Amino acid sequence: MDPAIARLWHQAETQLSQRNAADARATYEAIVAREPRHAPAWLRLSTVASLSGRFRDSVAAALSASAAPAQDLLLRADICERLLEVGESKTSHDYCSATKLDDAPAEILFDFALLLQKLGEPAQALRLADAAFAAGMRSPQLRYLRATLQIFCGRNEGVEAALETCLREAPQLASAHWTLSKLRRWTAQENHVERLQRCVAAMPRHDPGAAYVWFALFKELEDCGRYPEAWQALAQGCTARRRGLQYDLAAEHALFDRLIARCTPEFLSQQAAAQTGPAPIFIVGQPRSGTTVLERILGAHSQVTDAGELHDFPYQMLWACDRQSRQVPDAEMVAMADRIDYAELGRRYLARTQWRARGKPFYTDKLPRNFMQIGFIHRALPQAKILRMVRDPMDTCFSNLKELFGAAYPHSYDQREMAGHFRGYQRLMAHWHRALPGRVHDVSYADLVADPERIAREVLEFCGLPWEPACVAIEERLSAVATASTVQVREPIHQRSLGQWKRYEQWLETLRQALGG
Repeated sequence: MDPAIARLWHQAETQLSQRNAADARATYEAIVAREPRHAPAWLRLSTVASLSGRFRDSVAAALSASAAPAQDLLLRADICERLLEVGESKTSHDYCSATKLDDAPAEILFDFALLLQKLGEPAQALRLADAAFAAGMRSPQLRYLRATLQIFCGRNEGVEAALETCLREAPQLASAHWTLSKLRRWTAQENHVERLQRCVAAMPRHDPGAAYVWFALFKELEDCGRYPEAWQALAQGCTARRRGLQYDLAAEHALFDRLIARCTPEFLSQQAAAQTGPAPIFIVGQPRSGTTVLERILGAHSQVTDAGELHDFPYQMLWACDRQSRQVPDAEMVAMADRIDYAELGRRYLARTQWRARGKPFYTDKLPRNFMQIGFIHRALPQAKILRMVRDPMDTCFSNLKELFGAAYPHSYDQREMAGHFRGYQRLMAHWHRALPGRVHDVSYADLVADPERIAREVLEFCGLPWEPACVAIEERLSAVATASTVQVREPIHQRSLGQWKRYEQWLETLRQALGG
């Protein structure tokens, strides 16, 4: 490195470590003014822009980093990661694919496997994880990643043994207990209940891993039919998980009110021109309402690729509003809605997602919380189809309560908050149906599992697709599934999930009453 640039780099790093973002930005800019293809400085400028709430500048700097020469594999991994963090999924995928990893160390293979997992490419990620394992890496983290990817890819042989090894080598890896519990249905003769009980008893009350163990204990107790004990484990798990999350039900309802007030029929009557190329099929609703089953049905069609839960539309909303926010949309974005260039929003979304169609004319985007974006999707992507899964409120809410999510659904660990969110969701969906009649096709989960062919035919007709019998044989599909339902959706379509909440009816009265009885 040029000595002058090295001094500037040291100065900028010091300023950033002291949280002096403005001066750090100026110094990094001085570096790229001298050396326009200095990838590390562009990476730092992207981070500083995000800290300052300048989303477009953050994206531009990350793209500049990817355009600069970078031979160091760790640097290339950092660039891929940063591109993902600002919503440039296609560029990140292309950059990752262009990275030569033939002779890479096992640790680098592991890093890129994690990146490909985040990109929604579990099969490619598993190949790299296998290569890292073959190169001699034996860390519990790699064993756990390989096990998770094997589950996503439907290759469960050896997964149970790998998870047990993880737990022997790293007992603190609580998520391995949870993943193991979901691997199959346990019995009174074969389970890990006593081990899980000992584990959770030994954990500090505020240990962030406690929720994983409680939820694993719930799953195995439920499998064994020990419902009172299972409920107690679930209640403890929900309390442990809710403790570390921020959620404001009143603020969420206020946001729904703003969306309804902003997205009037007049506002929604203006649409961008339809774009060419593969068209998205959005699947929205509540998580655990059957969205994955519906996506598997569509993905079995010869003209559809199931692309999974894509975050590209929320990211492009952030770009359109030049706003850094954890909530998309948030109140400020809704206030800016009449100033968004929806044609550009649609073009940017398609430019970052159409590659996932892999040559087919349609692809799915199954991010449940896009139900908040329906009005903006309608304006930006008139060619898009929108499907909404509808499931019995008690079944839906209980299924959410008993699932351990990431940070995306913080309302799902408290009965009153879950019910309050669900009622707000129903109110917003009723608005979309009034304001956009015929634009959203509701799919009943109960009807789908009772008569799969009839409902699948209706869905395909709405999407403009011909009937294909393979669509209802989802258990025969070999493609990867990277959701909470990954094990269940490899089974034939069934009705076993209907009314499961009734096992816990005596403990769910708060939920039932909060839903309106």
